[in-house]
Amino acid sequence: MQRALWVFLFYTLVGPFLAGLLAAAYVPAAIWANLAPYMAGDHTPLDVTNLPDMRGLGQLMAQAGVGTFIWSPIAAGITGLGVGLLAWQRGSAHWGVAGAIGVTAFFIAYVLAPFAAGDMLALFAFASGVVAAVVAIFLRSIRLLDGPAGS
Repeated sequence: MQRALWVFLFYTLVGPFLAGLLAAAYVPAAIWANLAPYMAGDHTPLDVTNLPDMRGLGQLMAQAGVGTFIWSPIAAGITGLGVGLLAWQRGSAHWGVAGAIGVTAFFIAYVLAPFAAGDMLALFAFASGVVAAVVAIFLRSIRLLDGPAGS
């Protein structure tokens, strides 16, 4: 039971932090490559001039990171419950299973607390799965979940 509690806590505390970092890192890459939601019709993809000045870029990165950090505990909590139940029953959870739980938890959380996602919903779900898998690998590396870190 204690293992399941720690798994839940790691997902709800570390997961939103990683998701916020991932969202903030996506912003300059998306602006540079002219990807959603930062597409501009008059900019060509992969052009350095697409990037705003450092102040504007910092503000956009902060908005994406903080917004993600505020919303993502809902999905992280659901993921933590799912992976925690597996840890309680089996003592382990494969990173792929944790990623699948993360994607499912994202869609459940999106139904409970929707936000303006536009065409980015699948990308957000994929990012949620990646964060869930990374946290599972980390939990295996610190031996909170049984099994080798890479499996």
